[in-house]
Amino acid sequence: MLKKNVHIGPIIRKVVEDKKMTITEFARQCGFAGREYAYTIFNSKTISTDMLIDISKVLNYNFLLEYFEEKPVQRQILIIETDSDKIDKLITQLSNDKYLIIRKLDDNV
Repeated sequence: MLKKNVHIGPIIRKVVEDKKMTITEFARQCGFAGREYAYTIFNSKTISTDMLIDISKVLNYNFLLEYFEEKPVQRQILIIETDSDKIDKLITQLSNDKYLIIRKLDDNV
């Protein structure tokens, strides 16, 4: 489900601040003409998708997820070929929801 009334500018500004990046550095990395344009972005309710993706890359933050009520779980997939005991130990070690473990069985099984 998508959120309504997302004001993306203030969210971008908060991420810039959280990353301890100066406004000048943010503007430079985004290719803006100057700091003033960064403030225009921070005060914007909406910006183009292309610009949002560029800013996401600069800040290493997926701003598109801000438009969802519930953020999708991002998972890493590990494919493991080993015996059951080792898989059980790995499942215990990797019990957080960032991992999905798949057991690849032999064709003979």
